[in-house]
Amino acid sequence: NGVQFNPDIPLTTVQKGNLYEFYVKAQGHSFHQHVNPFQLTEDIGNGYLAQAGDFFDTFASEEFTYRTLIADYTGHAMLHCHILPHEDTGMMGFYIITDDGICVDTVDGDS
Repeated sequence: NGVQFNPDIPLTTVQKGNLYEFYVKAQGHSFHQHVNPFQLTEDIGNGYLAQAGDFFDTFASEEFTYRTLIADYTGHAMLHCHILPHEDTGMMGFYIITDDGICVDTVDGDS
């Protein structure tokens, strides 16, 4: 999202037990999501790099859309570039998983 990592501000809040779809503009960086694996929603590279339905926890592409089931865990879930010098300089974020039914988008301030 072009914003330097701030450990005090989550990207969003999601509810445990729900399926979510996210768009990632990774610009070729290796995107890694902790806690819950994600499933691609479309073929990448005409299906040569990955196919819709494939599951990952780390994936590199210019951009892609994925679904993730927030299954068992509540708390913070990290997202970051898997090129460690990039992660170390702030190319990362997190979202909060709750089970109370309250989902607040804290980046935009919407609820």
